[in-house]
Amino acid sequence: MEIDFKALGIRIRSIRKSKGMTQEFMSEQLDISPQHMSNIENASKNPSLGLLANIAEILDVTMDELLIDSYPEEKRKIKDFQCKEFELLMEGCNGKEKRIVADVLAGLIKSMKRNREL
Repeated sequence: MEIDFKALGIRIRSIRKSKGMTQEFMSEQLDISPQHMSNIENASKNPSLGLLANIAEILDVTMDELLIDSYPEEKRKIKDFQCKEFELLMEGCNGKEKRIVADVLAGLIKSMKRNREL
């Protein structure tokens, strides 16, 4: 998979703005210069994996959400729909509740796979 850094920068900017965050706020949180944050959003600099993970955390999104434009078109549509559907289901849950849901889902998937083989 080739990362589309231009699309990544646009997505970061869009999410940041939708959450009312400035580049200055983001750069302070990330301990980088505002110019570096601007360069990431303009795709003139590529973020490291660690920095990208920190950006996702501050924006309260997953790395998948940031990188969705780098997925092939057919996978993107499926992944976009699944992410949005799951997000709606999890809306209002705190971190502990989300962990419980993930554990229950993992058990359900394991059971379905076992039963599929019968």
